[in-house]
Amino acid sequence: MPDPAPYLAALAAAETPAEVSAITQHLIDAAQPALSTMSDLLANIAHWRNRRSYPEPGTPPRKLLEAASRSLSVLALADEADLAALRAEYDTAPTTDTPRAERSLPPAPPKSPPAGPTPSR
Repeated sequence: MPDPAPYLAALAAAETPAEVSAITQHLIDAAQPALSTMSDLLANIAHWRNRRSYPEPGTPPRKLLEAASRSLSVLALADEADLAALRAEYDTAPTTDTPRAERSLPPAPPKSPPAGPTPSR
């Protein structure tokens, strides 16, 4: 697992939601290898001596498999929360006093110059 001190220092120095998001993404990237390894190990423990069966609900092996799955879902949840925070900050809905753009057809393409010689007077 990554040392939390640099992340806490960076968080204390952050001034914008984008900076906080960058810290979050670095933390997710740093934690992913350890959590993936832990998930794999928990799954191997769950399947010890019985690699081919799927454990019954409520049994210790099934609970270990659930823990293995949840250890990875924490990364997805953190990523979703980070994205939602960024959207809340930067993708704000238009206010009611902002005029809506009128829907219209795109402008007509410019007319091309006539081909061949131009008539003379």
